[in-house]
Amino acid sequence: MTNPLLSLLSRSDDKGLYEVSKASMARVKIRTLIIGGLTLIVFKIYPTNIVLFWVIPLMLVDLINIIIEKRIITDHERDQKISKRLRVFFLFISWMESICIAGIFIHLSLLTENHTQFIPYVVILSATIYIISTMFHDAIFLFGHLLIHNSAIIFIALRDVFISSAEEKGTAWAEFFASIILIFFTIDIARYFYRNYQENNRNEEKLNTALKHAQELTQFKSDLLSTVGHELRTPLNGILGFSRIMKTTELSSKQGEYINLIEDSGKNLNLLLSNIMDSEAIERGQFLHNPIETNIPRLLYRLQKTFEAAIQDKEIDIILDISSNFPNKVMIDETRLGQCVSNLMSNAIRFTNKGKITLRACIIDGTSSSKLHISVTDTGVGISEPHKAKIFDKFFKADNQILPAQGTGLGLWLIRNIAQAMNGELNLLISSDSGSQFELTFNINNDDINAPKNIGTLANKRILHIEDTKTNLILVRILLEDKEATVIDANTGAKALRLLENYDFDIILCDLQLPDYDGNTLLNDIRKLDHKNATVPIIALTAQPEKILKAGPKGTFDTILSKPVDSNLLLSTLLKLN
Repeated sequence: MTNPLLSLLSRSDDKGLYEVSKASMARVKIRTLIIGGLTLIVFKIYPTNIVLFWVIPLMLVDLINIIIEKRIITDHERDQKISKRLRVFFLFISWMESICIAGIFIHLSLLTENHTQFIPYVVILSATIYIISTMFHDAIFLFGHLLIHNSAIIFIALRDVFISSAEEKGTAWAEFFASIILIFFTIDIARYFYRNYQENNRNEEKLNTALKHAQELTQFKSDLLSTVGHELRTPLNGILGFSRIMKTTELSSKQGEYINLIEDSGKNLNLLLSNIMDSEAIERGQFLHNPIETNIPRLLYRLQKTFEAAIQDKEIDIILDISSNFPNKVMIDETRLGQCVSNLMSNAIRFTNKGKITLRACIIDGTSSSKLHISVTDTGVGISEPHKAKIFDKFFKADNQILPAQGTGLGLWLIRNIAQAMNGELNLLISSDSGSQFELTFNINNDDINAPKNIGTLANKRILHIEDTKTNLILVRILLEDKEATVIDANTGAKALRLLENYDFDIILCDLQLPDYDGNTLLNDIRKLDHKNATVPIIALTAQPEKILKAGPKGTFDTILSKPVDSNLLLSTLLKLN
């Protein structure tokens, strides 16, 4: 059977014990000195049996208590573990101290034959023992101990003066002793509250300093990630863009294979970078999504082709299953949807060595809104039962005997958060030894499900491209001139404003970080122009989408596209705004 005392002690912590000892040391010392210094008065006031049975044992217990508390404080300050024997002894002495004090109260009450005074002493004894016990959990319980205990002693001191001492000889000595006790415990209570007030102020100041420091570190981390993201995304935009352009030229089979490898590596790096940057944006509450008319079947087909290169060394087939009634256009963030599906496909390929991966999409019609369902089903190793509750935790990576844990651990946590930001959710539907099935579900307003529209052409459209990176200027020019658009370049904000004041444009493409302007400031200056260009649609092409709070309403960018920009997405966005 478990010893309840040892059970209590096992729950105590060294810090709490240290705080209790430190807080009570001065109080016990002063009380011992007062009682010891007034020994003759004690013998004169109290009957000999009370002095022998209670007062002298109380003084001895207090002295032992001081020794124990000194040992506890010393051990803690030396970072030594406080032994269980010392804990037991401390608890025992603390109880003896309270019993001696209560014994004096009860004995005096019985001697004065005022039995109605007996009840509060029993309450004091019970409360003191309880408070002493709970002090092992937290030093803040000293507040209750001081309040109840000291109030009781003040009450008894007053009783000795006004009731008991009137019947005894040496009333002056009784009044003097009671006054000393009264003054001591009154000062003790005041000192406790004052020191507690000072300690709270110090702790609050430390907390505020630590909070400010943590906020500065968080901001520094965010700024660093944003800067690194911009520096990586800018060249990545050129790598992916020109690899796509090169695929449209005449290449040998070997050259085509190399270009595909370059593009796939770039896409993997872009997905990893997007995951890291988006996780940071989600934590800051600055995650953005930009719904546009999206051809989901074409998007999923493109993703299927992208991942076919990743399964060449595995015995896996990727099956695309899209319902026959699927609409051609749905208003949803194409980039974010592609990111979510890419993460699910990447996980499925990582944990599947043979069999198949099925990418399925359908829309279930409703009265005012419909449900978009996109699922990824694999025949891989599955997810073990203990891991099912943790797979959506940030940085969780499931390990098993067949395949080692890989990746950043952001995937499923990030997909779920992105889906929720887009009025959707991610769920694990099936998981067994024969594979897993994850499903993305989005609520789509029926007004956002459209038949394909004739949205015109970019031929003869004048497009101003504001960008300071030469690679990106060339890439966009090649892409848009192929669609017979006229592209005018501006590598600074000042040059862009001069062009806008003197020439007419149909659309503006604007980078966010320019040598002489930041994108938001340039946007405001463009909107203030006394020219019809002030109302021209402006698309933000940026490697730092988190720097823009919102897109759409008046006074903001019409659309935000994150670099590296998918050429098909850029063209469809331009046609839509045109």
